[in-house]
Amino acid sequence: MFIATGVLLLSFAYTLENNAYAHNISPGVRSLPVRIDNEQFSSNRANTDGGFIAVTGTLTSLATERIKVSPYIFVTPSEWVGANGVRHGTLPYYDLLAFIYPPYRDQSNWYFRVELNNLPSSIVLEPGEKVDYEIQIYPLKAGAYHVHSFFLSENFARSGLGQTILVTGSSAPTTGEITQLYLPLVLGLTSFVILIIRIMQISRENAHLARERIARVYFAAKSSLETMWLAGVLFWLATAAPYFPAIESRYAFALSASAVLAAIVIGGYVSAAAKQNARHLAFAIMTSAVSAAFCFALLFGEGWLYPYYKELHFLVDGSALFLAMIANSIIAIYFAVMARKEGKNKLTSVA
Repeated sequence: MFIATGVLLLSFAYTLENNAYAHNISPGVRSLPVRIDNEQFSSNRANTDGGFIAVTGTLTSLATERIKVSPYIFVTPSEWVGANGVRHGTLPYYDLLAFIYPPYRDQSNWYFRVELNNLPSSIVLEPGEKVDYEIQIYPLKAGAYHVHSFFLSENFARSGLGQTILVTGSSAPTTGEITQLYLPLVLGLTSFVILIIRIMQISRENAHLARERIARVYFAAKSSLETMWLAGVLFWLATAAPYFPAIESRYAFALSASAVLAAIVIGGYVSAAAKQNARHLAFAIMTSAVSAAFCFALLFGEGWLYPYYKELHFLVDGSALFLAMIANSIIAIYFAVMARKEGKNKLTSVA
């Protein structure tokens, strides 16, 4: 049981498939209905004192119908740079943080402010039409970043090849970094500590329920990770998402998915911290079942959901989603068996 529980806990950790997939974008896909031509960055160095880098190019429609896209950027801290200015490859902690916290993969509004030079926030392309664009990016924090132009539509996301930009100047945490990274991490860790303390109190009252304690710890770890995830998504929705007018239905999906995730988080808190009774068992069963269904939707809903947010803030590795779906199904079955046994015991005692 202990080994199985360890597998269940690990199954809910969120991971990347590989380093190449860490960008979550595919600039080389030829089947997309929009092509980016002649893209250039005005510089690969910048300072946080108010200067900006201009990303220019031409957007060409390859479709037979009208397309509406929102221009933006996609940013990852793909490299770290030594004192001598030499690049040393992928940041060592990038995969680890993306493993437990999917929003870490999209840092576009953490470290840059975006302005569109003479462009509307939503570009409409007629079939075969070409539109020149200039995206001005203002750095907010010193560091090395890999920046792509990013054009978002209801049905696809198209990116440029990207450029590594070295930023000097202020190293103070940005508002986006605080609200979408540090605060969610603090909330997740705090909730885990509080839940573990509560589980220890319950364990002293029911020392014989070893298997239930393990299940409660599972819910504590699960809910804490989901708390981080939910907080990051909500802060992102309140800041960056409103600037994407071409993706209204995907924005609606993110709100709906966040509401479901919030319900799962609350159910997980109750399942971890409530005293054992009929209501606790019902909450545990329902929370596990809904969690399994949520994982199933993200895993197999590509054709009917296909949200941009699934590729970024709701992107979880397929194998991890599958294991999480199985883990929650097992937990739901376990508590259902416990509920059935309690029901039989009550009938026996009455008789």
